Amino acid sequence: MKSFEYYLLLFENYLKGIKYQKNTIQNSALAVTLFIEFARTRGAGSIHDFTEADIKDFIESQRAAYGRYGKPLKPGSLKRRIAGLRHFFRFLYRSEYILVNPMEDVPADIKGIESRKEIFTREEMSAFLDAIDPSTSSGHRTTSPNGLRNRAIFELIYSSGLRISEAVNLNLADIDLAGRMLIVRQGKGGKDRFVPFSDVAALFLKKYIESERKRLERHTRPDDRNALFLSEYGRLKDITVRKAFGKILENIGTTRKNLTVHSIRHSCATHLLEAGADVRYVQELLGHESIETTVRYTHLMMENLKKAYKSAHPRENKYYEEIDEEYLRHVDKLKAEIEKRRQINTRYPPERYNKNRTKDRRKPGPG
Repeated sequence: MKSFEYYLLLFENYLKGIKYQKNTIQNSALAVTLFIEFARTRGAGSIHDFTEADIKDFIESQRAAYGRYGKPLKPGSLKRRIAGLRHFFRFLYRSEYILVNPMEDVPADIKGIESRKEIFTREEMSAFLDAIDPSTSSGHRTTSPNGLRNRAIFELIYSSGLRISEAVNLNLADIDLAGRMLIVRQGKGGKDRFVPFSDVAALFLKKYIESERKRLERHTRPDDRNALFLSEYGRLKDITVRKAFGKILENIGTTRKNLTVHSIRHSCATHLLEAGADVRYVQELLGHESIETTVRYTHLMMENLKKAYKSAHPRENKYYEEIDEEYLRHVDKLKAEIEKRRQINTRYPPERYNKNRTKDRRKPGPG
């Protein structure tokens, strides 16, 4: 009888073979390892002993679990663990190591684990970016010697909707400053994609490459000298970007707790849709495999429109003012925008994708 660890190793090799990102593989392996430890305490001795009840009880135990730094596990982390476990059992079933997938009937959308996407308003995004580079900001300024590098990377993430891992993995050869295009190599799902970036991002990238990057390159190991974004220790790491992000928020006095570096990517998508960009274009830009993932941003944008309406409508406020022509123009603009987004949601209804996903789950496995 093969050990649990044997099947975990097969699973990790499988994920490597289909070009999954290193972080995704590590997160999936952690989820499976934690589940195996949990199942062992309940008497499981082989992969055939796992039951749906074990999985549901494990998920409940993870709701009360703590992360690496002694803090309660965030909803996003819990969701990743569940996704990793789901992928593991799908792998075992399709590879015919098990005859029944015990996770097949565990709900995909488990109530309470979907965290709300936080985004910047356009004004907040501008204030955040302008607070980074001392040569262009007014008001708050960072004291970091790497201000120009930080401005370049955050401008690029916002301009192109990049994931933080995609930004730090860029090499100099991946950037075309003249054409304002970059290539994301081995993005999520192991796919490459070409992405445009803005004039502003190009400006700060050029300044960074010609000044700070040259300074940093002198202290860099040969293996990292192809990297676009450098630190004093080599290729820039995710954690350094996150620390810089937190410091900038602190400097501008932002009190919203749920903003993260990934919020910049969310903000890029939402602001593009608000400006009238086609949802298919945004899907291609962000590298979403399914348009369903992109359409979620239209629902987020609807929430923003509702907030704007609520703050503007005299009957929604604590005081009442006479309706004037300016107010009526504002309401007409909001109504037109809401109708436009309703048409998009009509063309791409969530029910269609939920129905397809249900069908996929019911397809019999091999053999």
